[in-house]
This record gives sequence, C-alpha cells and structure tokens, in this order.
Amino acid sequence: MKQLLLNAAEGPMTNPDLVAKRVAAETKQASLMNGFEFKLNGQKTTANQIDDKLEKSTDLAERKAVWETSKEIGPALKENLVKLRGLRNGVAKEMKYPDYFALEVAAYGMTTDEMLKMLEDWMATLRPLYLQLHTWAKYKLAEKFHQPVPKKIPAHWIGNRWAQEWPGLVEAANIDKYFEGRKPEWIVRTAEQFYTGLGFPSLPDSFWQKSDLYPVPPNEKRKKNTHASCWHVDLEHDIRSLQSIEPNARWFFTAHHELGHGHYFMAYTRPEVPYLLRIGAAPGFHEGV
Repeated sequence: MKQLLLNAAEGPMTNPDLVAKRVAAETKQASLMNGFEFKLNGQKTTANQIDDKLEKSTDLAERKAVWETSKEIGPALKENLVKLRGLRNGVAKEMKYPDYFALEVAAYGMTTDEMLKMLEDWMATLRPLYLQLHTWAKYKLAEKFHQPVPKKIPAHWIGNRWAQEWPGLVEAANIDKYFEGRKPEWIVRTAEQFYTGLGFPSLPDSFWQKSDLYPVPPNEKRKKNTHASCWHVDLEHDIRSLQSIEPNARWFFTAHHELGHGHYFMAYTRPEVPYLLRIGAAPGFHEGV
C-alpha cells in the first residue's frame, strides 16, 4: 500500500487542478530544455561540442567561454522552475508530506532528517580523502594550464561541465584512441554485448526501432533533450533510450550506463512481478550501474 501511495503521489487526484497545473509546468520545462540552443560566440553549438572542448581545450579563455555557454540554459529555465517548485511542493502536501523533497526521500524509506544525516556522515567520512584528491587535482590542473596553484579550482578548469567527473588529469587513462574509426552504432551494440555477456537477454527489437540514440543531423530542424536517459514506457517490453552517441570514451561509458537501466527493466518484466514493483529498489538504485 505504501508503494502504491508513493507511485500515485506524483499526481494525487485529491486535487486534480493542482495536478493539471503541475503536469503543464513539467511539460513546459521539458520543452524549454529540449528546445534550448547553446550559442558560443554567437554561433550555435551542441552539448557534445561543449563537452569535447571542455575535455580537450588548453586555452583557458576558450574554456571559460565554453563553460559559461553551458550554463546559459539556467536563466531560460529559472522562471518556470520557480513556479514548478511551488506546484511540486503542493503535490507533496496533498500526500501529507511537508515538501517535495520529503516526498522524494520517502521513496528511499527514509525521513528528511535521516537522509540528511546519512549524507552528512558520508561527507564527514569522505572529506579527508576528498581534500587529498582536490589538492592533487588542483596541482595537476595548474601544471596543465601553466597557472599558479589556486586555492579553489575554477569550474572551467575541470573537463566536465557539472564537475561530475575530472577527466584529463592522467593521460594514461585517456582511452579515446581506442574509439577512433568506430561508428556510434558500435558503441551501443558493445554496451548491449556487455550485458548479454553477463547472462541478460538481448534488448527487444522495438528498443532499436523506437529509441533515439544518435545526434540530430545538422540539417534537421527537430530538437531533442541532450541529457541521456532510458525509459520503461509501458512496464512491459517497450523500453527506449534517448542519447546522442558519438564514438568516444564519454559515450562508451554513458551507453553502458543507460543500457543498464534497460536490462534491469527487462529483468523486472516477468509475470510474477506486479506492475507496481517493476521499478528499482530505490530511485538511486539504477544509478550505481
């Protein structure tokens, strides 16, 4: 029953007007994101091109301009996001949660206080290691860019626009050369082979027919979300992925991650597993793949 309520919490029919407004705002936000055009020095650029420059450029002025370009989407999203925040909190309160964060945390079987304490404990445990890694990284980056060692690492020095990863610090770890001459299709097919090699069944034919896996050709007018994802559309066999795969290490790792979602979805799709339970053990479960 608790899982049923959590699944229904995103659209509680105790307040259909609120739900309708929330759905409209979510749709608008997705449309803004999907249709946003990044521009660098007045010229249209893509998310893949931004990522490539942040990984490879050694020109700090160029890197800063590219990083700032990657953040231009923020102001475009802000107004509707503020509106959406209120609607999401309203939806949560319909389900007797104080705010949307508390509702999201409930999916982990935790209260807000429990989640925050767990995160604070993790941060305290990891801090000594992180400080050592941070110090090592800033010295390596200062050497790479021929700059004095900074107290804090400038965001545009890091080879990832969100600083989720810190590529380019160890040349021996750069494996892009192994993808030279490969086609994007090889990347995603290799990812599938990884999972079938572990004993998972192959993805259904519909995955390859209905997924949007490669960059939009320059001559096409349509736009797409640049953030990779994978979806269990009908909780049965309709599994689809949205990516913009190119033959490099970044997309090699991303394709493996996204197809991990797909193969987990397939593992849940069995007659003995109720539709209600065809999800990960927690919202973050799949992200460990």
